[in-house]
Amino acid sequence: MLVDDVMTHDVVTVRPGTLIASAVALMVDGRISGLPVVDDNGDLVGIVTEGDLLRRVELGTARHRPVWLSFLRGLHREAVEYVQAHTLRVADVMTPRPATVTPDATLDEVVTLMELRRVRRLPVVQTGRLVGIVSRGDLLRALGQAMATPPLGALDDAAIEQAILAAFAATDVFSQCDMRVSVTEGHVLLEGLVQSHVVRTAARVAAERVPGVVDVQNLVVVIDPTVSALGL
Repeated sequence: MLVDDVMTHDVVTVRPGTLIASAVALMVDGRISGLPVVDDNGDLVGIVTEGDLLRRVELGTARHRPVWLSFLRGLHREAVEYVQAHTLRVADVMTPRPATVTPDATLDEVVTLMELRRVRRLPVVQTGRLVGIVSRGDLLRALGQAMATPPLGALDDAAIEQAILAAFAATDVFSQCDMRVSVTEGHVLLEGLVQSHVVRTAARVAAERVPGVVDVQNLVVVIDPTVSALGL
């Protein structure tokens, strides 16, 4: 799935000269937590989010530090915080040159970038022009739709067993496990030895995802690897 499949195409934007009060009204009325900032040509120049507007003199949340600490921090940093707390214009609080993605980026690339930059939304650009925005909410909606899609036809018991074993083999999680699977009319029995409770849970999760599984009885035993190493 690509960004173009899930992104919001009709994006509410502001200009660098937009008043903070107007940007706040757009966020509140539209229940939007971030607004791309574009120039007169529609090119992306920044983004302003709720986090940029938390330290405001109007709220009494502007930072107040002792004079000696302000001196140690330097006048430049003090001036930056003063501007952010007092300015009336978006240009002074927005994040310039924000991280962006293109419409043909994969959702894996989106999530990786969101985690790396610790952001909740990414503007979508094409040749510099803003064409959309993709947010955590867009990803959740895509997840909901994917999970609501009916699975392919249920498998018979033998096929279910093979599918579960294939799922175990497809990841290193179970590489050091002794696992056995049996299936009767869709009821799965898991047995074996693993070295942690999380791996035991992972075995149950892998089995539950196979179409046709009615329930999973997890009799997998967790052993202490240090005891096992001693042959006890």
